[in-house]
Amino acid sequence: MTGIEDVVRRALHEQVLRQPPMTEPAARAIAGAAAVRRRHTVLAVGAAVVALVAAVSGGVALHDTGTGPGLPPSTGAPVPASPSLSPTVAPSLPAVGLSALVENNSYLLTPRGELLWLSKMEAQPGRAYQTADGWLVNSLATGPADPTGKLWLFRPDGSAHKLLDGVDGDGVVSSDGRRLAWLGGGKLNLGHLDDSGALVTDATSPAPERGYPLAIAGSAVLLGYTATGGGIDNFDVWVPQRGRYTAAWDKAQSNGIVGVFGATADGRWLIGNVLASPGSGGKGTCLGRLDPMDSLRVVARACGLPEAHEWGTVSPDGHWLAYQSNDAASRVQITVLDLTTVFQQPKVAVTWQPEAAGIWVGPDTMVGQGPDERFYRYRVGQPAGEEIAVTGMPPGGKVFLVPKLS
Repeated sequence: MTGIEDVVRRALHEQVLRQPPMTEPAARAIAGAAAVRRRHTVLAVGAAVVALVAAVSGGVALHDTGTGPGLPPSTGAPVPASPSLSPTVAPSLPAVGLSALVENNSYLLTPRGELLWLSKMEAQPGRAYQTADGWLVNSLATGPADPTGKLWLFRPDGSAHKLLDGVDGDGVVSSDGRRLAWLGGGKLNLGHLDDSGALVTDATSPAPERGYPLAIAGSAVLLGYTATGGGIDNFDVWVPQRGRYTAAWDKAQSNGIVGVFGATADGRWLIGNVLASPGSGGKGTCLGRLDPMDSLRVVARACGLPEAHEWGTVSPDGHWLAYQSNDAASRVQITVLDLTTVFQQPKVAVTWQPEAAGIWVGPDTMVGQGPDERFYRYRVGQPAGEEIAVTGMPPGGKVFLVPKLS
């Protein structure tokens, strides 16, 4: 197994995506969010949101760090440009269509094969996302003296802009790459990137006693936490236009929400994994359509589908949901559902056999790994993937694919 396969296998793999934000819940959440946290090194949407992960109004997690000092105002001031290297010796990723962090995350490789150094961050990158403005990259906490993370914007010209300094826990970026929700300075914050790429704070609320942002759906921010230490198992929403956040975790619990995968393209609904009969004691689950403006009320269920694992992700346009399940022989597969029709006609659109979680690279296209540990491109409507040739990867370098938000 080559270096890239080994790393990406570990990164994009397993149900460790477990959710998240909008990137994957339902299956575990995104079930995951928690998982996402465990694999903060993976540059995993969404979402989702989520996942995570990501629908047009969804979001993806930024990173996971401990509690830290307050969040000072962001000036968006640029740091001198980082040098860009010739692509002649760079790994070849154009066939994949995604960027990647390589060489122990010391530089970012663009889809065109250009190298963008991240040395200006002065800390280990956690996750990265390609947006219309460039690449959003979060740096991890370095220790007791620097217990919180930072968020940077690296533009195509190599310039680096520090957007946030002091992010607590997991933050989320909407799937269009324009809006962000994060904890910092004892507050829950929602903001957006303006046309110049500067971060503008739109709304704040006192930070919740527990929980952190998982996804952005329309004008609502999905929050979650784990009560068991496993996947995210408690959910709530903050609707900034209604004022400060007021905790109502029990409402989602009573609705039987198991996890959240992401948002529909218009941000009106969240898609999640829900109990078929809440309050009955049964553990059977169905796909659920949730109303983020009404305490995550389940407005529709699609039952009789393959049981979801702890990973799932909504396509960038919100049309498709892909999640891990088991086939009749108990082998792991990825099940794809058409979110425009599944609640009227609960049926599977297609199943794929890669054993690792994948990343959407287009409205109906995902990149993942097959049982042979090679990289494949999967398209909705085609039961088998086509192999992608990735050449030039350094044998000892770490590689993490970067989701593209649009």
